Amino acid sequence: MNHHRLLTKEEIGVLNNVVENPTEGNIAILEKIKEEFMLETSDDLKSLLMDSIDAIEKSKAYPEVKPPFTLQKMLNTLTKEELTIIRQTLQIKGASKLRKKELIEVLSSKIPDALGVGFYHFDQMQFEFIKKVAKKGGVLQCRQTTFYKTFYGAFGIMFACNVDGEFCYVIPEEILPQINELAKDKELKSIIQRNTKWIRITKGLLHYYGALDFKDYFKLMEHYAGIEISNIGDLLSIIDLAEAFYGNPINRKYFYINEVNDPNRIIEEQEARRDLEFYPFSYEEVYSAGQDDFVERTPWYKKLIRFFTFNYDMPLAEAEEEANYILTEIRADSQLSEILDEIKQSVEIPNIEVTKEITSILVELNNNTRKWALKGHKPVELRTDVEGNSPSNNPNSKGVHLAVDNTKTEPKVSRNKPCPCGSGKKYKRCCGK
Repeated sequence: MNHHRLLTKEEIGVLNNVVENPTEGNIAILEKIKEEFMLETSDDLKSLLMDSIDAIEKSKAYPEVKPPFTLQKMLNTLTKEELTIIRQTLQIKGASKLRKKELIEVLSSKIPDALGVGFYHFDQMQFEFIKKVAKKGGVLQCRQTTFYKTFYGAFGIMFACNVDGEFCYVIPEEILPQINELAKDKELKSIIQRNTKWIRITKGLLHYYGALDFKDYFKLMEHYAGIEISNIGDLLSIIDLAEAFYGNPINRKYFYINEVNDPNRIIEEQEARRDLEFYPFSYEEVYSAGQDDFVERTPWYKKLIRFFTFNYDMPLAEAEEEANYILTEIRADSQLSEILDEIKQSVEIPNIEVTKEITSILVELNNNTRKWALKGHKPVELRTDVEGNSPSNNPNSKGVHLAVDNTKTEPKVSRNKPCPCGSGKKYKRCCGK
């Protein structure tokens, strides 16, 4: 479907009335809507209608603003706390004790000159959305996304509001020309490309290593991205924004990815193997692993998918979802017995032959999967090293799985049980994704 916009209130009215009042005019408008949005089925039409109604309802929670969309007018829609966030983000000095009205005046004069504070730390995707709104004249009707409001609103460059009953993102007219000019700036383009590379390499490293302390992270970034000590401040600012935008968590001690439930344990396991170097991936491997939804499709991973599709006629997408969950558990070094119990919650294992089949696949996948606690090594690689008297000095690597502490801080929820958040969905379809 074409999702470049949602339906207007008038179009929604036509769709709601066309069944009871199928006039020639209503039907003509309906056909025009179907053609524009490339709607092929009634479900597509229903989905678009519900999304549009939902967006209009949610837009009522945002301030209603009418043109002209001046910076001062948009700042007036914010709370004092939101204005303070902008002041802190842009590092505006001498304004911490100002009242709201005075702070708005200061921000109105400072924001246009401070655009680079944000843009020079953006990556391609972050900047592209700004350009998209700018190309629409600074006003873009959009599906309600509180996240975008929080991220871009912190810089005072884009605001979420209700325009004629529709949820929109608005760029104030004073800074719109500057954004259009910056979009053509070759130096900014080069810096954004650099930032994008740094973020992607970071995501690739964390895909393989799960969690990294700051020392190891900077050492690896120096190797893979050519980071120099003078760039560390920029790198931290860029990764901090990426954390807010993409969700890869960072704390004061280390970096880690969302799939890691217990980063402390991963770091402790890595530190316990001081004689084991981080696996030396090539630049291409790390960069490739940094793409969204990257999965290393090994022969054993493909075998697991075939197990689900062949034995249970499971759709490919669902089989991949199950396989990805299992792969994540293996990368985290979960016990195979626990993983097998989880599989039994998803599908029925009818006999001992099927049990042996899935167990064999899990053992192979486990031994040939790069694990976070093993610094990106596969157990089978370390087993070979130990048997060959390699200096890896890692006796825990001999078994089918590593004997590590798998204690979790919270009880584990079965993926096929109702989600504890109360949504009514299965855990795997909700918070367990």
